[in-house]
Amino acid sequence: MKESSMMNPNYYLAMDTEHGGFAEDDSPLSLLEAYFGIYSDNWQLVDELTLLTKPDNGVYQVQAEALEVNKINIVEHDKVAVRYKDAKTPLYKFLSKYSDNGKYKLIPVGHHVHGDIKLIIRDLSSRGGWSHNVSYRMLDTGVMGQYLRARGVIPHDVKGSLGSLCDFFGVPLIDAHTAKADGDASAMLMKVLLQLKF
Repeated sequence: MKESSMMNPNYYLAMDTEHGGFAEDDSPLSLLEAYFGIYSDNWQLVDELTLLTKPDNGVYQVQAEALEVNKINIVEHDKVAVRYKDAKTPLYKFLSKYSDNGKYKLIPVGHHVHGDIKLIIRDLSSRGGWSHNVSYRMLDTGVMGQYLRARGVIPHDVKGSLGSLCDFFGVPLIDAHTAKADGDASAMLMKVLLQLKF
């Protein structure tokens, strides 16, 4: 990706995580993959970071069905994944670079992104390190989809999943249920949603 020579106060942080199961995001399931895409204010991808991770103690908490959906082979994953503690510095440096060391807070974008943020803070960051670089105000395609359904813009039979919203608005979602694909699709869907006139 091209290097940014001037920090932009309107960078968006498209993100998604994949973990080892389907339970609520406060469960002990293992965070396996985290994707972060830096998007400019006109929704051009500037840079990206993908972290393949594993628990510090090497003991995974996963569900087989979820691994199948996410297309994660845990044996192969373990060979290339870094421990949570070793992912913290690269993530902090990446976020700090594009927030100009916290001068301009990155705006999180994703589908039910609050859950992703909880996992990131739990395993790959600290609350202080995260909030130094990233705004607590976020853009969530799931929340916006619910709002648009309530307004009658989206039919009630369109489900609230990322895939169903992408299908409805014509946003490509290739390789769904991988962190990069879902993170990028969330950014492109958000771009479309913000351009709606009604």
